[in-house]
Amino acid sequence: MVSQELKIEVINLLRTLPVYHQNSMGTQHTVRCPYCGDSTKHSNHAHFSIKIDLSDDGPMLYNCLRCPVSGILTNDVLAELGLSLSGESYTQMNKFAKSSARKMFNTTGEYTVTQLKIPQYEDNSLNRPKLEYLKQRIGADFSFEECSDLKILLNLQDFVRINEIPGFANCKSDKILNILNENYIGFLSTNNNVITMRNINPTVDKKYRYYKLMINAFYNNPNSFYGVPKSYDIMYTKPVDVHITEGTFDILSVYKNLIGEDTERNFFYAACGFGNVRIIKYLLYYGLNTNVNIHIYADKDKSDYDHKKYLRTIKDTDLVWIKNIYIHRNAFPGEKDYGVPLDHIDDTFMKLKKNQI
Repeated sequence: MVSQELKIEVINLLRTLPVYHQNSMGTQHTVRCPYCGDSTKHSNHAHFSIKIDLSDDGPMLYNCLRCPVSGILTNDVLAELGLSLSGESYTQMNKFAKSSARKMFNTTGEYTVTQLKIPQYEDNSLNRPKLEYLKQRIGADFSFEECSDLKILLNLQDFVRINEIPGFANCKSDKILNILNENYIGFLSTNNNVITMRNINPTVDKKYRYYKLMINAFYNNPNSFYGVPKSYDIMYTKPVDVHITEGTFDILSVYKNLIGEDTERNFFYAACGFGNVRIIKYLLYYGLNTNVNIHIYADKDKSDYDHKKYLRTIKDTDLVWIKNIYIHRNAFPGEKDYGVPLDHIDDTFMKLKKNQI
């Protein structure tokens, strides 16, 4: 049970943020999303909605209306917003967040996503065309086995079946799920909770190029971006290179075409709308903090200024671990990103100094 006093303290903290809105009932408090970067076109827009109802002792819940991040408000989430409680309030927040999470899982029967199996794909009329599309799109060889290793979902129905997933939190329509299964390739996020579905059928409306499926609406882990699966050796002390793209096809092309799958010192991530800084924070949190080189492969619809603005949100205490930051752009005529074969990539880059961000 969350005390009214603690909720009021949290609301007062939220009101100190540069962008803050409250609904007429006083139950929804909206601020900028710390995970996807939120709207950058309008200085007063925000999509990160936090439910805080002073009339009951229920948990405080958050949900971004722009990206599928949601869960129970915790001290960690407040820290992502640049806010912090102290003393007894901090302790109470931890206590209530844990008890609320247990209550939520026990009463809703929400699916646990910590351990999921990726199908071993059969060579059939559904899976084969998707594999061939992937090969042609990236201009590199892929096998069914490699797709499983990379957490690529060629068959959504098989994935749901072998994991006994009762349904998706943000999609209850069997018709939509069938369309996704037939016309999209899926990429399972680092936290195993979000599937970024990418359309490969040119007859499907272009505004539905992407579709995100969320398995558990109350899962607290915010790392919903896609990454080439890899473990971390915290004893590794040599320089490492972190490669970050916006889209999934882009990162697969960087992985297969530009870097050559060097798995010791290179890490590969696609932001999928959740922001480059979220990925950098994730890596630093898990101990990848020695001579880190950040490589951002920018789409042409985002300027260098946009990327610098996001990078400025990295704390100075984290920035000391970063050795260099590079912004890459594909200068090949007619191409806007890196999700293409190698012969359509002209990789250019600029090096940012830390005092430039």
